[in-house]
Amino acid sequence: MAVALFTITSLREEVIDFTIPFREGSTGILTLSPGYQTNKSLFQILKPYSVPVWICVLGSVFVVGVASFLLNRFTPFQRKQETHPSGARYESSLEDNMWMVYSSVTEQGILHSPEAVSGRCLIGFWWLFTILLVATYTANLAAFLTVSLPAPPINTLGELLAQEEIQPLVRTGTSFDDVFKESSSKLYQEMWRRLKLSPQLSTTSELIELVETGKYALLGDKPVYDYIATNSCNQFSVATESFDSVGYGIVLPQGAAYLRTVNHLIQKMHESGLLQRWRKKWGSPPKQCRVPSPDSANNLELDSVGGLFFAYVGIIALACLSVIVEITATSHR
Repeated sequence: MAVALFTITSLREEVIDFTIPFREGSTGILTLSPGYQTNKSLFQILKPYSVPVWICVLGSVFVVGVASFLLNRFTPFQRKQETHPSGARYESSLEDNMWMVYSSVTEQGILHSPEAVSGRCLIGFWWLFTILLVATYTANLAAFLTVSLPAPPINTLGELLAQEEIQPLVRTGTSFDDVFKESSSKLYQEMWRRLKLSPQLSTTSELIELVETGKYALLGDKPVYDYIATNSCNQFSVATESFDSVGYGIVLPQGAAYLRTVNHLIQKMHESGLLQRWRKKWGSPPKQCRVPSPDSANNLELDSVGGLFFAYVGIIALACLSVIVEITATSHR
């Protein structure tokens, strides 16, 4: 005998015998949950700005620093000598202007400010620019950390056919494959046309891998998909709509003498509630799956900000290398 979710069909009963159904089921749709992150980044905290924006921010610091140095160097209304807080006199250099512009971005203040109108105009509007820049980043970061309503999942066949981003899948060689192929319904015929354009696979594991990409929706046994979604820590969603109600039976050889005995035992398990207790036991979510509270913000885990720590370790190494270069240069001098 074979015990699994074998759908009872008339075509199969021509060559084998089925017991009475030990469970009722239907066809369901399995998709990746909306908003589920398949690829987490170590630099998640930098996501409020895209890579081109970060490049523009760093580039603007360099450009404004060079412009400030040139304006202060050539204007006759800027003192060429600056007074350090220690009392020493020194000439403002390119490095000093770059540091002044960078300090403005990080709101650390500056040691000296331009005296000429040209330099003050440049730095004054740079201050306004940095205020808007920091405020925009802060607001966007807050939006990333707060709870946002995800896009609604696909819950019906009509919703699946009404869009092109997610393609339908079905396990080839199953009864579900025949349902769409042989049906006279226009909805099912359109689904069959879309299914012929999708990958033809015969193993559930390969199909689940495609669903994990977020580009495919898998059609098949709803009880199986309910189990997968329940034990996947909110990774998958199962459509609320189910269709084509079916019964699942145990497969026996055709004309098996013990068919009546097995049917009697299945009926006793139904009446005693044993099958229901088994479904409740094995269908419960694992303890390690934490359901997020709807009124709480999403926590940033270490895998989202760990890149910043690695980057700063690199900065420390660069600073140590700079010290070695400075000591070497001073000794030669």
